[in-house]
Amino acid sequence: GVLIGLFKPFRVGDLVRYLDEDVTGVIEEITIRHTIIRTFENKRLVVPNNIMNSQVIENASYKEDTVCFYLDVDVSYTSDLDRALELMGRTVRGYPGFLDVRTREQKEKGEPDVLLRVMEFKDSGIQLRAYAWAEDVAAAAQAKSDLLRRLKRAFEKEGVELSYPKRLLVTQSAQEAPEIKPR
Repeated sequence: GVLIGLFKPFRVGDLVRYLDEDVTGVIEEITIRHTIIRTFENKRLVVPNNIMNSQVIENASYKEDTVCFYLDVDVSYTSDLDRALELMGRTVRGYPGFLDVRTREQKEKGEPDVLLRVMEFKDSGIQLRAYAWAEDVAAAAQAKSDLLRRLKRAFEKEGVELSYPKRLLVTQSAQEAPEIKPR
C-alpha cells in the first residue's frame, strides 16, 4: 500500500486490467493491505498489494484519457475492398464523437485522419480494421457500438456484403454412392 501510494501506478477511479487474471474493472479502494477492483459485472476483486506490485496492470486512465479502439469488420471476398474501406473512413469521420488525434505535422503531411487497414484473409471473408479514437473508455464503448450499427447500414446501402460462414453441402443418391465392403 505504501509503494502504491508513493509511486501511484493507479488511483481510485482508474480503469485497470489485471492481466494475469484477465479481469477489467475500476479501482474502488486502496488500503495498506489490499486493492479492490470493481468489475463490470459489479463484483469486487480483492487483490493483496504485494500481488498488485508484482504483476502487470494495464491502466487505461494513466496520464491520458483518450483511447484508441478497433472497428473490425469482415467483408465477403466479392466485395470491393477500396469501397468498403472508404465507407469505413467516412462513417468514422462522420461520427459526432470523432477525434482527430493527428499532430499538426501529420496533418501537413496529409496523413489520414482515420487509419484503415486490411488485416487478414479469413475462411469466410476479409477482415478490415478502422482505428478510431474516443475521449475515454466509456465513450469508446458507446462509439464502437454506434459505429458498428452505422457501418452495417452504410454497407447495406452501398452493396458491400458482410461476410458470414457459407457451407456447400454435396449429397449422393444411393445409386451414386460407392459400395462399402466389410473387411
